[in-house]
Amino acid sequence: MKKQSFRPSSVAANKSESHTNVSRRRFMQSGVGIAVLGLSGLKSFGAGQKSSYRRPNVLYVFSDMQRATSLGCYGDPNVRTPALDAFARQGARFDAAMSNTPVCCPHRACLMTGLYGHHHGVVSNGVNFTRKARGLAEQFSDAGYVTGYAGKWHIPPGYGSEDSMPLGFPRDETGDGKRAGKPAGGHYVIVTARDENGREVEKEVYKPTLLADEAIRFIEKSSKGQTPWLFFLSWLPPHTPYAAPKEFRQHYQGELKLPPNVPEGLSTEYARASLPDYYGMVESLDVEFQRILDALERAGVAEDTIVCYSSDHGDMVGSHGYKAKRWPYEESARVPFLIRYPRAIRAGQVIADPFSTVDVYPTLAGLAGIKPPVGIDGLDYSPFLTGKSAAAPRDYVFLQMLYAYVPWPGWRALRTRQYSYA
Repeated sequence: MKKQSFRPSSVAANKSESHTNVSRRRFMQSGVGIAVLGLSGLKSFGAGQKSSYRRPNVLYVFSDMQRATSLGCYGDPNVRTPALDAFARQGARFDAAMSNTPVCCPHRACLMTGLYGHHHGVVSNGVNFTRKARGLAEQFSDAGYVTGYAGKWHIPPGYGSEDSMPLGFPRDETGDGKRAGKPAGGHYVIVTARDENGREVEKEVYKPTLLADEAIRFIEKSSKGQTPWLFFLSWLPPHTPYAAPKEFRQHYQGELKLPPNVPEGLSTEYARASLPDYYGMVESLDVEFQRILDALERAGVAEDTIVCYSSDHGDMVGSHGYKAKRWPYEESARVPFLIRYPRAIRAGQVIADPFSTVDVYPTLAGLAGIKPPVGIDGLDYSPFLTGKSAAAPRDYVFLQMLYAYVPWPGWRALRTRQYSYA
């Protein structure tokens, strides 16, 4: 096993070494007999319990192709992310959050079903579901939640319908941004608005701003009553094309400190050319995220809302000589995962225990007192997050990339606190 040497030095180590060991038998079970991985550990924290306040709202915000080490709170020396860094201090930061299959469609299908790709069938982009699963929004909707979604969807159909919004979200939502305006190149769209004289005019708008506006409208409308809500916001940046708004890109025109695993030569040239826009887009999302947090405060629901910030996968940007995602390296597979819920999650936690995409569904359900479906691969971390359990439900996570974006036969990997074995 090769020890990861490029993780932030500030990682908390509050668990004994014995918890990071992976036996040969457990590795073979996870790589070959994965169907039973961790199912005995499924829990439903708080399910059916009554409380003095209504079930929490859930706001899940995620970007696309944003590696964990592109935030200040994860140790990046270049980027400016004051809102997200402050948000991390207000809740818990997972230091080893991993994308089970670091490509768009598989990650999103894992997120919505709590299943690994080889179980739900979406093993690559453009591949349909082969197994019907109970979607996260369906489960929350049945528990009385109003649901909503804005931004990139990118999950293929496969439930007997060609509708682009399955899995329990309203069919008239934004989806892949079809209602967000006409494409204008890069991450901009053209929308119709009225000028000061009331005349209709077309103007170019940064799409993340437009989608943040949708999230804010949903929060303002849905927070007026007593019905809890669940809302997902999916931003495309910092996905390619690398094209940040000028006012953010200019913050990174000087000399940037590159990760030590970017080889000299073409990889260095590529990283230096790409990172000003990459970091600029990340900073722009930080500004939009703060606007959304401010909307929660204005609506009076910040204390009663579980808020998550994450990404579907990372981006190599020259590290190890690679571009894009799809590899088991940290820059590709490790993502930010920040979660805040003032009523239940102690602020300031830095969690070194591995966590992955499939665990999001049961963990959000556990925090909301909703029983997740039986038989999913994900595990509920809510008892651990809230201090009701002293140990995380697993000490490693499983990752895979079947043959499609990578050479035959693809790869499989385990990630513990300290090691990645691929």
